Parts: sequence; structure tokens; C-alpha cells
Amino acid sequence: MIERRAILREQIRQLRLALAMDLGLTEKYYKKQLNDPSPTEPYVRVTDSDGAPTESHQLKAEYDELHNPSITFGLSLALEESAITYPKKPVRLVITAYYLSENTIRFVFPNIDDTPAFGINIDDDKQSKFSVVIEAYKQLVMKTFTI
Repeated sequence: MIERRAILREQIRQLRLALAMDLGLTEKYYKKQLNDPSPTEPYVRVTDSDGAPTESHQLKAEYDELHNPSITFGLSLALEESAITYPKKPVRLVITAYYLSENTIRFVFPNIDDTPAFGINIDDDKQSKFSVVIEAYKQLVMKTFTI
């Protein structure tokens, strides 16, 4: 059970990195407030199911009757009109990751009606395996939120 949970957490971590890379925001930070001395907030971050920023290895799992874990988390993206416009608008979409087998994970956007589930093979290339999830995420953000 612990190994399955660790696999899910690692895939969530990789999804966050893949989204940041896709958007050109890898290792990019912004100032939470204009008068902050330096940028400390990442543009792309993982949150727990309640919206609190967290690291993927700290996310809590729930288990089904077969002891397969699922983790509900938020993937947050800070939107901005420009780099010098404040406040930034962090938007968060809730995602649930399900462990299906030792090499298959399913991602679902549970709060969005009619959104398909996205199965990924964890052995695929780190960037391309998340491409359908990332594209769905970007489309949902554009459809749901405006700056």
C-alpha cells in the first residue's frame, strides 16, 4: 500500500513539473504582494484537497476495497495580466489521481461535469505522458477563469 501511494505521489509531482515546463514556468516565482522583497511563490504548485499549499509527498491518500490508493489534490496556476500587475490570480482545479496498476494511473477532474478520465502509463516519457491531462487543464482554466 505504501509503495502504491508513493507511486501516485511521484506522478502528481511529475504532473506539476510537466505543466510548469509546458507553460515555460519551471523554477519561476512571483511576489505574493508587490512590496515583498523577493519572489517566493511558484507559478505552478500542488495544494491539498482543501487548497493549502503542500508538497506532493505530503498528500493524503484514501484506499478502496482492493487497497488501491487515490489522492485528491489541487493544481494551482497563478494568472496575471503582466509581470508587474498585482494581485496575481491563483486558480486551482481539483484533480483526483487513481492507482489502477503498477504502471497505470488515472487522473479525473471531479468537480467539472463531462470531463473524461485520463489514463497514463507511468513508464512513458515524463513530459508526453501528461500531455492530454495538461491540455485538458489548460482548456478548463481558459474556459472557467478570466483575468
